[in-house]
Amino acid sequence: MRLTMALDYHSLINNSTELFSEDAINRLFGEYAERHVSTVQWRVSALGKLLYHSNLGDRFTATPFTADNIPGFAAIHRPIYDKCAAIMAKIDPLEVAIRLARKHGLTLYPWLTIYDDAGYHPFTWSELIRNHPEYCWKEFNSDVYFHGITSYVYPEVVEHRLNQIRELLSYGIDGIHLCTRTHSRPPGYIEKYLDFLREHKANEWKSTDTACSLVAMYEQCRNRFGFDPPAVKAYQEKTGRTPEPDDLEWWKFRGGYLLDFLRQVRVLTKEKNGDLSFGVRADFSMYPKTFFDWKRMLDENIITELHYGASNGFLDAYGARQECPELFLSPGRKSYFRIVNPNVAVEEHIKLFEANGNSQFMERFDGITAFEAVHFVTHPELWDFITHLRNC
Repeated sequence: MRLTMALDYHSLINNSTELFSEDAINRLFGEYAERHVSTVQWRVSALGKLLYHSNLGDRFTATPFTADNIPGFAAIHRPIYDKCAAIMAKIDPLEVAIRLARKHGLTLYPWLTIYDDAGYHPFTWSELIRNHPEYCWKEFNSDVYFHGITSYVYPEVVEHRLNQIRELLSYGIDGIHLCTRTHSRPPGYIEKYLDFLREHKANEWKSTDTACSLVAMYEQCRNRFGFDPPAVKAYQEKTGRTPEPDDLEWWKFRGGYLLDFLRQVRVLTKEKNGDLSFGVRADFSMYPKTFFDWKRMLDENIITELHYGASNGFLDAYGARQECPELFLSPGRKSYFRIVNPNVAVEEHIKLFEANGNSQFMERFDGITAFEAVHFVTHPELWDFITHLRNC
């Protein structure tokens, strides 16, 4: 059973006591080879920034850290920024990762997030949405936008992302992994968060009413955003109807824009003999509503791999089956069960996994995607759970 490791380099830098540069990457990839990891998804984007030597304007640290006037925010994020800046001045992390992956016999896909153009402070936002907030998802019957959730309805957004992909492919990579994860927060959340941190510490934020209601805020946004004027107009012309939040045909129609974008990405990856991997969570409550046409993506070879799983842990497998049963009925597809590793005892992992009948569920998949690498550094005992999965 193939094992893929989802590696967020930013998280490794943040959680390391040493500067996580070339020597540390070399040791980590050596361990992966010994533990029979076959593929590494190497995250190159987060919060609107690119953590490699990009020439496209959104290179991490190209924008100065401008949040020192918010003590609670700076106490957490300034040290991370400085570590990343030191590494970026020393090496191109992506070049090093590709070179060392080949040394250790690993396949490596740069991991690019396609709905993650805004973070917890505006200085991290991509140039695209700083200059054009209207390219984000628009709320139904209002002029409010969900900053960071870019809309592939707009040709400018498509070209923005394709330029990033062209640049990544120029590194001579094995393929690319696109992911729907995001740090973007519902409208109004970031403003409250930063105002709070002007007078308080970051660890106090979690107990505030706004922080506690984050999931509910996402749920309220779920079918309220995505009513972007060009798509609304096109839907009206096709159907004679104005889309409503509960119109399933509208969401399927809107999902076609993402499908068209992925087709263009696949053309680029094929030109370089590379794969196109796509990752999505089963629990959509953390995102605006969208429609992913799994069957067409896989059957038409628009994507070569689907990494699918629950946002809150592998134990949500039953929910995943109920939400998208057709994904699990056809054998032989390159679909991978994605695991988000909560910090619980390995024995509890195994007990709950077996109690839920997930060993039979796993038979539908060709491999495991372990999310994410930093957990295996801070909690190495999690490797025992991977061993258990392989033996199921």
